[in-house]
Amino acid sequence: MSTPPTANDNSGITFTKTKIFEIEDNNDKFKLKLSNNEKLIFFLIEKENLFPKKEFSIYLSLEELSKINKFFNQFENLSEVFSSLEILLQSKNISILPEEKNMKIKIINPANNKEFFLNVPLKEKDLKSEIDSLIPFITSLNETINDLKNKVNDLEKKVNTLNDLKNKVNDLEKKVNTLNDLKNQVNDLEKKVNTLNDLKNQVNSLEKKDDILSFKFNNNQIIKVKNEKLILSWFDKKPSKFNLLLDSKVDGDSIEVFYNKCQNKSPTFIIIKTTQGTIFGGYTCFFWKKDSKWYRDDKSFIFSVDKEKKYYPKNTDDHIYGCNSFFQFVNDIRIYDKCTSSSQNFVGVLSYNSPENYEMNDRTKNFIVSIYEVYQVEY
Repeated sequence: MSTPPTANDNSGITFTKTKIFEIEDNNDKFKLKLSNNEKLIFFLIEKENLFPKKEFSIYLSLEELSKINKFFNQFENLSEVFSSLEILLQSKNISILPEEKNMKIKIINPANNKEFFLNVPLKEKDLKSEIDSLIPFITSLNETINDLKNKVNDLEKKVNTLNDLKNKVNDLEKKVNTLNDLKNQVNDLEKKVNTLNDLKNQVNSLEKKDDILSFKFNNNQIIKVKNEKLILSWFDKKPSKFNLLLDSKVDGDSIEVFYNKCQNKSPTFIIIKTTQGTIFGGYTCFFWKKDSKWYRDDKSFIFSVDKEKKYYPKNTDDHIYGCNSFFQFVNDIRIYDKCTSSSQNFVGVLSYNSPENYEMNDRTKNFIVSIYEVYQVEY
C-alpha cells in the first residue's frame, strides 16, 4: 500500500473530495471526474456512447502540475487546485480534445488568456471489463434458450402423441359399427389420459422433492431453492457442500465472533441481507485475519442475488482485508462490528468491477445488516 500509484492505477487511494462534470465539445460528450487528497489529484475522462467504454486517467502531484505549466505555481496545495479547476469548468475555460491513445484537457489561464494542455492516457483494460460484464447476461441467455428448446421438444412430443391418438380414433371410426362401441373406447382413452395426468403430477412432485433434497445451503435463512442454481453458476468448479460457520441471528454480530468462527477456514462464502431486503455477498479462498493487511485473491468475487450478477476482481493487490473493527472485500463491501445495529456498513467501488451507483445495495451506499451467514465451501 505504500507504493505510489501510476497513471493507470486507482487502487487503495482515499480522496477527500470528488466531483463529476459533463463537458460537450463539437457534439462530443465527456464526463470528467476530479478527485484529490493531500498528495494527488486524479483526472478521469469517459466519452459517452462509446463501446467498448474507454477510460482515460492520470494522477498528478502539485509538483508535477507545476512542471506542466507555471499556472499551478500560484497554488499552495491541491485543494486550491481543485477549487480553481472547478471554477474554470463552470466558466467553460476547460475543454476536452480526443486523440487515439489519450485525451488532452485544454485549460485557459484567465489571468493572461493563454491556453495549455494536460495529457490523460488511455487505461488499456476497458474492453475486457466490458466483455466480462456481458458474460452473466450471455450465460443467462444460453440457459433461457436451452429451456425454450426443452419446451419445444416437449411440445413436439405432445403433438406426435396427439397425432397418434388421432390416427387411432380414425381407425376406430372405421372399425366400430355402433355408437356404443365408440363411446366405450373413448371412455377407455379418457381414463388413460387421466392416468397419464396423475403420473405427470406425481413426477412433478418427485422433481420438486428432489430439488429440495439436493439443496446445498442447509440451515440457512437467506438463500432460497430458486437462487441456488444462479449461485452455483458463479463458481468455476461446482461446490459439493456449504458448511454453515456463522449465523448472526444465532451467534451474534460481533467482529470477535466472526474471527473466532471463520479464521483458519477456507474458502468462505458470505451472504448478507440488509434491513432494506437487498441480498449480496462475496467469496474468497484466503483465510480471514484481523492483521490489518491487504491480500490479493484473483479467485474471489462479490455478487448481488437481487441483480443476479457476479462482479470480478480487478488486477490489484487489494481484495481482502480484516482488522479489529471490521472485515471487507476492500471498499466494495465493508461489515463493521455490531453490524445489525450500525449504519457504518457500506458498499462501494474499488477492487471489483461493480458499478459506481451502489447497484448491489439498490443504489444506496450505507446499510444496516438484518442477518448474515458465513459458509465454508467444500469441493
